[in-house]
Amino acid sequence: SYLGFLITNGVHVNYKLNFLIISAGLPYVSHLLRLIRHSVLHVLSIVSGLINL
Repeated sequence: SYLGFLITNGVHVNYKLNFLIISAGLPYVSHLLRLIRHSVLHVLSIVSGLINL
């Protein structure tokens, strides 16, 4: 059916895009994850500090 074709095609295109984004962005992603982890730890320390107040 046409809908099935659209869904399959969309998934395939999405997969290719994801692959491109992942392969192009791996260094950025690892850097971003480091930043996120750092800020999460920062927020957690602030929260625990507030709780201790």
